[in-house]
Amino acid sequence: MEKDEEGATFDIVMKDAVYDKLFCLMRNIKTLNNGNEIGTWLLGKWSTLKDGTLRLVVDKFIIPEQEVSSAGVDIEAKGMISTIRQRTKGDSPIIGHWHIHPFGVGKTDWSSEDEEKIADWMLPGKDRKIFVFMLSSLDELKARVEIVTETRYPIGKAITESLEEYDNLPVRRENSKENKAYLKELTKTIKSNVHSKVYPKLQPMYSSPNYNKDYGSFGGKSNLKVHDSELEDTVVSNVPLYTITRSNTFVRAKIKSQLLEFIDYTDTPVTKTLGFSDNVKEKGTLTMYGFMCKTAIEAVALEEGLSESLQKLEEAYRAQLDDYKVSNGAINYMY
Repeated sequence: MEKDEEGATFDIVMKDAVYDKLFCLMRNIKTLNNGNEIGTWLLGKWSTLKDGTLRLVVDKFIIPEQEVSSAGVDIEAKGMISTIRQRTKGDSPIIGHWHIHPFGVGKTDWSSEDEEKIADWMLPGKDRKIFVFMLSSLDELKARVEIVTETRYPIGKAITESLEEYDNLPVRRENSKENKAYLKELTKTIKSNVHSKVYPKLQPMYSSPNYNKDYGSFGGKSNLKVHDSELEDTVVSNVPLYTITRSNTFVRAKIKSQLLEFIDYTDTPVTKTLGFSDNVKEKGTLTMYGFMCKTAIEAVALEEGLSESLQKLEEAYRAQLDDYKVSNGAINYMY
């Protein structure tokens, strides 16, 4: 709603389909009308709200026969006849006129020719009490309301008419484009198909001054402690933490210990594939796993599956490490 300087409040509304159709015309005017101006009659109804706001709801527009150029629109008698023919039973009355200045985007203003036509249309004696004129560029739309007011004088019962103008009023779509139908459909689809990546939560703790080179297992059994001098080589380095090779039906996976323990802690499906145990190999600097498949096709499938799983796990591992800071010459991670 827009309040004029003199206190009048207006709410200029267009039905969704009318608003979208008009903006389609605006944005495609160069294709649809060779970039010339074009005009339409606006159909709708005025109402007064409880707070005194004057609301206009535009529910249809009609494109009559007209002659146009890049600088003007002329709707003659033939245009009025075509307008009458396009109206149907139950249509709202004609309450306004719209035309476009197809010169560019952004704000635009009334030309001197526009002003002359508006003044002529609203001349006293033509019995038009209120009329809305709309103007647009290629992407912006505004309204101007013209109201004829009467002043009655008791002496001589004289009546005078004057014209009040309310310009630069916004025009809004009746409903937001993010309507409930779209939201309901999108909510259902996203809930079904889109999932947030979840990483195991790490809780940081400060290490003691005494450096411990041993790697324990996770999940409360012990803590992984990495000294800052080895940080680049063992934790933050971009060197891959695993490699996978395949020869015919044989697949071999080499996994560094820090990623191995992270995998063990996350308890992912790849854990069962690798066949983890609690023996000393979990503390090795590099652990190897070999798989003999029945066919080459099975080997390829296993290679691809392991590669995808280990890549995701390495990304998760490195992402978690990025959340922690080096403190007192050491980093300490507790899962």
